[in-house]
Amino acid sequence: TSQDGRKYRRPMFADHFTVTTMERDRNGDFVPDKAIMEQVGQNCKELDVMLLWDDIDLNLVRYLGYYKGSKLYCRGNGEIASRMVDEQKPMGDRRQLACPCEFLQKDEKGRTRCGEHGVLSLMLPSVSSRIGGVYTFRTGSGNTIRSIEASLMSIKALTGGLLARIPL
Repeated sequence: TSQDGRKYRRPMFADHFTVTTMERDRNGDFVPDKAIMEQVGQNCKELDVMLLWDDIDLNLVRYLGYYKGSKLYCRGNGEIASRMVDEQKPMGDRRQLACPCEFLQKDEKGRTRCGEHGVLSLMLPSVSSRIGGVYTFRTGSGNTIRSIEASLMSIKALTGGLLARIPL
């Protein structure tokens, strides 16, 4: 229960991958892709992947975001942000504003409401028999984001600038 009395579920951390469809169940959770999960295994800790582009910023999108429940209320880069104005509209009206804002201010415990988020787009070559089979790995961990970015920079340096379609 939140401070204002609303019920919510805490994010759950997993030590394995779950590949999902775009469908959601009654609770709003993504539904696991049964066919792919049978191929990779239920407790899959390693996946064969390929990146789509040679540009790190296209493969790994980073942003600062503040979520209200499951809705992305504000998204920015630390200099400029797009904030939801009308939460009642399906996509929400948005307005641009300068950062930093009140969501980046630390509370008495040193936490901010706005946090780092990263989305890594990739293909799963062993299971991607579908055209347009692009999957995303989402994280709200700054350490994971920096680790992925450092790995991509290292691979790019080793390959002379190539990232796309290399088996990883």
